[in-house]
Amino acid sequence: MINQCQSCQRYVHPPVPMCPSCQSRDVVATPVSGKATVVSYTVNHMPWVPDLPVPYVFAAVELDEQPGLRLSTEIVNIDPEAVFIGMSVKVVFEQQEEIYLPLFEPQLP
Repeated sequence: MINQCQSCQRYVHPPVPMCPSCQSRDVVATPVSGKATVVSYTVNHMPWVPDLPVPYVFAAVELDEQPGLRLSTEIVNIDPEAVFIGMSVKVVFEQQEEIYLPLFEPQLP
């Protein structure tokens, strides 16, 4: 779910109560496909958090729904050295207590 303006149809992320494009306050959470493209990434080898296995890929992905609609995330279920800019990925959710984190994995053709 990503906030979307019901007046101009622009997706709004991070979520805010007013559309930055048309200033409408008619912004509601809307389902999205969960498909994206890797636009930037780094392979992290530093264990910043206990129990976080390294190396891991921290990335910016752009959702298919709109140019510029980006999320910061982790790329999972792939060798970190195999990740590349332009790679098609899809969302997978990982539960951490009561929160579900959107992570992304390679999308098979």
